[in-house]
Amino acid sequence: MLVALVAIVGTMSIASEAHADHHAGNHANLLPLIVEADQSTYGHDSTITVTGQVANVIPGNVPVTVTVINPLNSLVTIDQVNVSNDGSFTTSVSTSGNLMKYDGTYTIKVNYGSLD
Repeated sequence: MLVALVAIVGTMSIASEAHADHHAGNHANLLPLIVEADQSTYGHDSTITVTGQVANVIPGNVPVTVTVINPLNSLVTIDQVNVSNDGSFTTSVSTSGNLMKYDGTYTIKVNYGSLD
């Protein structure tokens, strides 16, 4: 059985100081962005479930951007996922495609907020 390993990276940037303090009291013990996958290894006919939590929800329905990079450093997929009012989000990624045919470590990057 072929196996794909998953590495997860989460980044968050805040467009302005006003957003940085939004809900800070409710999530004081949380990092700005937490991301997890349901497993650490997958076969090439699996579904990766990615869940996460943002500590500071940005007003205006700002989604998280989820990208998957294969072991050859090529983009496999990119998606935008809505963040709930409580800061949680979830999405799934299928490993059964030509772009995920290589064995090795795939990197899932989750970005939230403006890169300005």
